[in-house]
Amino acid sequence: MYIGIAVCGAPWIRMFWDENPLFAHNPTLASIAANGAVRGLVSGLGLLNLWIAFRDAMGKGKGGEPAKKGRDKREGFRVAARGIDSDSK
Repeated sequence: MYIGIAVCGAPWIRMFWDENPLFAHNPTLASIAANGAVRGLVSGLGLLNLWIAFRDAMGKGKGGEPAKKGRDKREGFRVAARGIDSDSK
């Protein structure tokens, strides 16, 4: 959620955007970054990140149903490993 807030506000804060050393060393990149549409696009990505983070915090998964918790991510690996072992025998 903090990344979303930072990305949303950074293009509009002079210290982070206009006085950025990366832009100072690359004039072409600086002229692209100075465009209002680019700033809006970056802010939009920040808003999208905030929306997704808020939705996750509220416990909503895909389709508005509560997110499934407690599933072991290694479970898929175990199933795949068993399939490889059974094919090789």
